[in-house]
Amino acid sequence: MSLDRTVAHFVTHRRRFVFLVAGLITGLCIATILFALRFDSDILDLLPRQFDSVQALKVSDREFTNARQLTFAVCDTSGAQDAFMLDTAAEKFRDALKQQPWAVRVTSAPPLDSSEGVGDLQKYLAVPLLLNLDPAVFANAIQALQPGRIAARLHELRQKMETMSVAEMKLNFDALGVVQEALKPLAGSFSGEQTQSFTSADGSLHLVFVETNQDGIDPHACQALMRKVESFEARFLAENSDLPVKILVTGRTAYVDQISRAMRFDILSTLAGSIVLVSLVFYFGFRRFWPLFALMHVLLLCCIIAIAVGGLIFHQLNLITIGLCSILVGLGVDFGMLLYGSYQSQRNAGVAHEQAIAASLRQLGGGIFFGAITTAAGFSSLALSGCAAFMQLGVLIGIGILFASVLMMTVFYACVSRNRPPEEHDFLFEGGKKYVRAIFKNPKPVLIATTVLLVLMCAAALAPIGKLRLEADPKTMEPKCDASTALHTIQEKFPAAHEPLLVLVSAKDAEEFHGAWTKLNERWAQAVNSGGIKSFRALGAFALSPERIHQNLKQLANLDLSVARETLTKTLDVEGFNANDESFQNSFALIDALQNAKQHNAQSFDWRKILPPQSSWWFVLDQFFAKNGYLGAAYITPAEKIRSNAAKESLREQLTVPGISMRITGWSYVLADLIPWAKHKLILLSVVMVLFNIVLLTFLYRSLAPLMILMISLALSIGAMVACLKFFGFALNLFNVLAFPLVLGVGVDYGIYILLALRQPGDKEHAFATIIKPVLLAGLTGIAGFGSLALAHNPALQGLGIVCALGIAWCLFATVFFILPAYVARAQR
Repeated sequence: MSLDRTVAHFVTHRRRFVFLVAGLITGLCIATILFALRFDSDILDLLPRQFDSVQALKVSDREFTNARQLTFAVCDTSGAQDAFMLDTAAEKFRDALKQQPWAVRVTSAPPLDSSEGVGDLQKYLAVPLLLNLDPAVFANAIQALQPGRIAARLHELRQKMETMSVAEMKLNFDALGVVQEALKPLAGSFSGEQTQSFTSADGSLHLVFVETNQDGIDPHACQALMRKVESFEARFLAENSDLPVKILVTGRTAYVDQISRAMRFDILSTLAGSIVLVSLVFYFGFRRFWPLFALMHVLLLCCIIAIAVGGLIFHQLNLITIGLCSILVGLGVDFGMLLYGSYQSQRNAGVAHEQAIAASLRQLGGGIFFGAITTAAGFSSLALSGCAAFMQLGVLIGIGILFASVLMMTVFYACVSRNRPPEEHDFLFEGGKKYVRAIFKNPKPVLIATTVLLVLMCAAALAPIGKLRLEADPKTMEPKCDASTALHTIQEKFPAAHEPLLVLVSAKDAEEFHGAWTKLNERWAQAVNSGGIKSFRALGAFALSPERIHQNLKQLANLDLSVARETLTKTLDVEGFNANDESFQNSFALIDALQNAKQHNAQSFDWRKILPPQSSWWFVLDQFFAKNGYLGAAYITPAEKIRSNAAKESLREQLTVPGISMRITGWSYVLADLIPWAKHKLILLSVVMVLFNIVLLTFLYRSLAPLMILMISLALSIGAMVACLKFFGFALNLFNVLAFPLVLGVGVDYGIYILLALRQPGDKEHAFATIIKPVLLAGLTGIAGFGSLALAHNPALQGLGIVCALGIAWCLFATVFFILPAYVARAQR
């Protein structure tokens, strides 16, 4: 017995066994999804991993960006630009935040602009920074602690207080004149225009930073915390309804919360959209509910299998894979549509149920097999992209398509009822017969008209008419959410908040780390003076040198700090100050801290042990120093925007110091790698897909002429697609260019079905009339599957779906109006 008859007999007489196996597979796959699969919402995983700039960007996100930090923006909605009102609202918001159990530390001002920050500087930071000075500078600095110098400084400041308010500020900030010496190296760590204000220049926005205590950084933990944050915001605005402000929030936690929720919405919306569109197409073509119901169950099983297998292979699926189900529904339904269309035509001709199944398998089984291979190959080619997210999407859809081809020829037919009566009238089939009959009478008018149209579209694609835009910024892939809107608003109000280039510097030990930053500060200061870069920000002064501290402690041993303390007390009394005043306690604490370092010979300091967790200085230090190890960051503003690889290499030369381990990254720097990568991958994957199609179709056709017709059709369809993208002003991005090989893999299927109809024995006109309706419906469902991705929040999915839907539409058009007439014309000749 032939294979088609064997399968037809089995699915007809062993339906319960087929359903039992399908149920077991479904149960195993669901268990795998629940226990072995996680979703990754990190947008950086959309980028190809082979570039060092991309890897460095991921390191910075993992090691420097405080995963538990939130940035709030208190925005003035009155339009009055009332700075006093905004500051009052920000202070109220800050005080309310401090009362929240999930807030570890809060700040609404730079450390040096707040009394708490100044106090922490004098108590915890000044001594390590002082001991980290060059020994010669340190020797001069501690002279300020000599009794005569102390008395002279306080007397001078006391006299100036009567006429100058600055003198009072100096007295409160640094009564001894030592702290200012410790801070001098910081002046070399910054260059150019550096803003330290938390209020925007137009007075409409004030920033507040919060470090939270959330347990983890996974989506569930982020969602749980953001529910508390949203509840707090609502209470604050309700209790302060007299303040004309609104609250924006951004940060990694907010992003993960909103993107993970958007992922669920995208999964449901795109899948629902795909199912609805595919169902409408199916019902429009066949006027049957039960086959549609069976078809959807089989497609759901294919999706579950693909996700489960993906979970076993990758363990973690990226946000781009949420488009899997809608694409698989749109493409997998093609097989069912073709099989059921052939089955229905057999039933309408009076053939029995089992024999109709065997006939449809005999007619289309080979085509579906080869079609599944070409489609799976098109998606699997994304594994060559070097991008983990698209590799996952391609592999999973390839797996799902292969399973769909098998399940449609088995489980689907087991679900089709044998008792359904034949359809009395099928206007689509009748319309297809009339079109095929007209083509067989005279194919040349349609062939010529279609060829002219497609050639003109290709000419428009190549001609300098319109412009095919390329959005090169990877951030255009960022899903739309409130956290993204808040970040962009902050960046508009604070130009310095725009992401500059990032330089990561690593070392083996503290001494090497300190030496690296000393050399880099000198090198970059020269680059600023020569115009090589516009500015830089670094906190190399906080990279402590054990060797310097050791030498400075030796000098400190010769200083009697008890005398300095006694002198400070007496001089304050003589000058009429109260030594118990809080503003002077920090000066006493500084002397005590130096005495403690001197007694314990503290040759190393750890900022994470010195600074209290509530200190606002952590909001500064966390930007520049990693959580663990000797890894630091600096922020560079280039003199000009990086527009080419040559500009990138020139900048690298400006920043690099031999012998220092450093990595350069940042979005503009990454672009210099990604733009050539996108162009290369577009060419590579398209060539790979074309060669695969040629090899497979050569084996299938075994004739040059039909192969050439099909390949010409694909080329014309791609050209027409590009022309439409230009006419409609749709912009390509770094990732939807990968749609081109997918269109080549999917679009070739329709030509394969037409060829197999040509090879059927008997009446060729009847064979084409039988296949034209299922091919048309299959193309429409493919367009619907990709088109439903336009409902997603994720721009990468939206672009991929739109480009693929447009390309498949042209492939379908070329199949019906170019390939079919060309095959008929060749056969007649």
